[in-house]
Amino acid sequence: MEIAISIDVARDNARRPEPDHLHFAAMEYYFLILNRSFEIIITAEGIYGSLLGGMISAHQPSVARASKTGNGYDLFSEQQIDRARWFSIDDADFLTSHPQNFHYQKSTIASLSYDASKKWGMGPVVHSGKLYINTLDGKKRQLIPLGTLAMPMVLSRLQQLGYAVCTHNGFVA
Repeated sequence: MEIAISIDVARDNARRPEPDHLHFAAMEYYFLILNRSFEIIITAEGIYGSLLGGMISAHQPSVARASKTGNGYDLFSEQQIDRARWFSIDDADFLTSHPQNFHYQKSTIASLSYDASKKWGMGPVVHSGKLYINTLDGKKRQLIPLGTLAMPMVLSRLQQLGYAVCTHNGFVA
């Protein structure tokens, strides 16, 4: 079962991403074994990450729920989602609202690359491979899209937004 690009669950959130924005929940590992999760919002201007939550453990009840629905947002409470969506990405306070929020201007991104293989160590946490942000200054950030996403549609949408997208087999057609 694949879920459409815009995983907008029927919740009444403070802010919903714009219809022309691509958005999904993703996890990031840091300091080797720690993880944190973001709502990723991708626009024609850049890529934004709004902190959703801290550590996700395979023992959380939400992991079992998300594995049944395939929806990465089911890993988080409504309060966590509302908090991540409280600020608009256009607000000056977006980056300062939480020190882990991030933004990459499109002009600083060399490419996005996608690897469909599963992330080692994720256990039963449902995810859709790995998406890398490769910047012009040589930095690389790995995001793990949560849930069962329709990644061919996601990659196609990224190209429509003007991003150079490649897979482990080469550039996406």
